Amino acid sequence: MNIKLFFKYILLITLSIGISSCSYFNKDKEENDNKEIEKEVIKKKKRDHNLKKRAEEYEGGIIFGKKGIFSGSGTAAQFAAENVLWRASIETLDFVPLITANYSGGIIITDWYSNSKSNDSIKIQVNFSSNELKASSLQIKSFKKVCGQLNQSCKISNLNNNFNSKIKNQILETAKNIKIKLEETKK
Repeated sequence: MNIKLFFKYILLITLSIGISSCSYFNKDKEENDNKEIEKEVIKKKKRDHNLKKRAEEYEGGIIFGKKGIFSGSGTAAQFAAENVLWRASIETLDFVPLITANYSGGIIITDWYSNSKSNDSIKIQVNFSSNELKASSLQIKSFKKVCGQLNQSCKISNLNNNFNSKIKNQILETAKNIKIKLEETKK
């Protein structure tokens, strides 16, 4: 009886291995079928080989054309030129050399500036939180550096909010004037 039981177990194990191996091959077949379907999908997504048709599709270029990457938005420089707050800030701070003017980062930072041969100089930072023409769209920070003789032992401090408000008001006033001029030219 032990031999019959032993053969039954062997038969059961052999059949289970056979059945499981069939399902294993079916999985491979399913994966191959899925890969073939993906290849067909990829083939369908390829562009037309006719260059004339592709040029018409991307009229204006692949990057800035009708269906380009930045379609409708133009360049960052063009957009910055159309933003009145940005233009007004650059115009207002044109008397100071700039270190950074990064439109996409929304920041303008000036270099240290002194209008005379004194030992003190100022630095201005403009942060943009929005493109809207309102006071809350700008944050102005300014710093004053006072140095001892021969630019040794310099002390840097924040300028008062009165100075920052004057700069902000000048930028907003310039922005309003730019906007009025733009509206007049559109008419």
